[in-house]
Amino acid sequence: MALHALVELVLPRGQAGLGAAQRNRLDRTRALMELLGFRCLVQEPERAFAVNRLLLPLQIFALDCLRAVWPAATVDEASASPCLPLRHLGAMDAIGLELVCAAAANYRRGPAAVDPAGVDRLVAGLGELLALGKRGARNRDGLLMGQPLPWQLAELAGDVVALAARFAALAETTLRQALASGDFTRDELAFVLDELWGGRLP
Repeated sequence: MALHALVELVLPRGQAGLGAAQRNRLDRTRALMELLGFRCLVQEPERAFAVNRLLLPLQIFALDCLRAVWPAATVDEASASPCLPLRHLGAMDAIGLELVCAAAANYRRGPAAVDPAGVDRLVAGLGELLALGKRGARNRDGLLMGQPLPWQLAELAGDVVALAARFAALAETTLRQALASGDFTRDELAFVLDELWGGRLP
């Protein structure tokens, strides 16, 4: 059963200039997906999985906050914004910390690379948690559940309202950059936000 009506079609490497046969195959695949009720985003291999990249800067910042000893529940609540209402720690737990860690490691290189130093921090932090046996919802031990996080030492690390404002500003910046980079058209990004997370363009 599909969870949402969005599919990313990734072109084979080296086929940026599609011949007639490849273009026909792409058109038929897109028509089939649309017949099944899906909306397609067509991506080059180097820019594939653009939807996941929308989340990466917010995942990095969320884990940075945890390591700065913000309480996990506070970070999770502050991470939701009008543009991206997703609560990022809960989402990472639901996806699985191994999967988030492996996916993040893929974004260090290439033309679509995202903040390599931030990705390194995210991968290292998730690696620490994985070494402790934390996997997320799968084993009920993750960022918001199970054993305490190794860095959580304080009741409150700062102004919660200011933290939420920083998440909201980061979400807006990330969405604007996704448009500027050509990862999405404005119509595609509006659809992605609404379909996946109930969000909206800034």
